[in-house]
Amino acid sequence: MTRNVQRPVEAPRRRGSFGALSLVPLAAAALIVAVGVVWLGGREDRPPVGASPSPATSQIATADSPTPPPTASASPVERCTLEASIRSWEGAAGSRIATIDLRNTSRVVCEIAPVATVVRLIDGSARALAEVQNADSGARIELGAGETATTEASVANVCGAPAVPPVTIQIEFADIGTVTAKPLDATDATVPPCNGPSQPSAMSIHAWTR
Repeated sequence: MTRNVQRPVEAPRRRGSFGALSLVPLAAAALIVAVGVVWLGGREDRPPVGASPSPATSQIATADSPTPPPTASASPVERCTLEASIRSWEGAAGSRIATIDLRNTSRVVCEIAPVATVVRLIDGSARALAEVQNADSGARIELGAGETATTEASVANVCGAPAVPPVTIQIEFADIGTVTAKPLDATDATVPPCNGPSQPSAMSIHAWTR
């Protein structure tokens, strides 16, 4: 009698063990990829070897330099300024006499020569009709702020073309400059009569009084 010999049936494989072993390589690969990403990210943030790190925005922003206080400049020294005007004209024996006021319009003391050094009679076209020059001598006269000095100028023998109004008087001061007196009015053409065309004009001025 023949016996049928049966092979032993293979034991079934455990699905659980197979699955766990299969996930190990995948997990290891994922871990390697993650480490690489982190490592590469760290390299991107790091400056190259030997290169100076780029300063942050807060580091390169410079603080405003303190503005130095303005330097106090010396106050300009005020200069003496004078204003002259013809107060009146008078006639006498072929001549004309002008009364002239001279006023200190500045806030400082003005020092003037006792007699004006150069005086001219001029008309509206700036033509000199007569002139006198005096020596600059004597102690200076002091005019305080707002003070006025007065003098008289006499003119004779003005010939030639008629004067163009307004006629006025120009006064030169050695230390201050030239001052042109305000005329009596805009239409004034006062000049002395011509006593002799062959003779020069004559002019004189008195000392200043206060």
